[in-house]
Amino acid sequence: MSKKRILNFTIPFLLIVAAFSLGLTTAPTPPARFYLPQAEAYFSPDGGCRNRIIGLIELSQESLDVAIYAFNSKKIAAALSAADRRGVAVRVLSDRYNAKRYANLILMMKHSGVEIKFDRRESIYHNKFIVIDGHAILTGSYNFTDSAEFKNAENILILDNPEIANKFTADFNHHWHHAKDQ
Repeated sequence: MSKKRILNFTIPFLLIVAAFSLGLTTAPTPPARFYLPQAEAYFSPDGGCRNRIIGLIELSQESLDVAIYAFNSKKIAAALSAADRRGVAVRVLSDRYNAKRYANLILMMKHSGVEIKFDRRESIYHNKFIVIDGHAILTGSYNFTDSAEFKNAENILILDNPEIANKFTADFNHHWHHAKDQ
């Protein structure tokens, strides 16, 4: 190989290496993972539960697995629909009685693209949790209802713990696989 051919190959290669090492050219970086305190607790009524839930939904970047017993909060439903529209994979799993009781809200979320199923195997699907991006969990007694926000004594606990999140995800997937669309 001639010296000229070697130089024709070597110089562009060295320029590319130099550009990367100087930070002039960078590969796209994935979105930064949001971080939470190790644990947070909120209480209702008037303790900010719904606002914190909506805030976490808005922070999500990849996925939201939502297990809920009762659900009539239009604000939380709108936040889940908005998350789905911005590319977050949103799955909602609810108790069978919600298919008819909150049909309008469920249909609104379905039309926006949110995947929704109903657990019909267990007598009551009484879970109340959200797994956020596979590393954070929101759980507690709080149903996504106006009564939970304004009338009832309820609570939520938020943990940033991927190991516990994996356990909640496994339980969610177990129920998701036998749940029905209607």
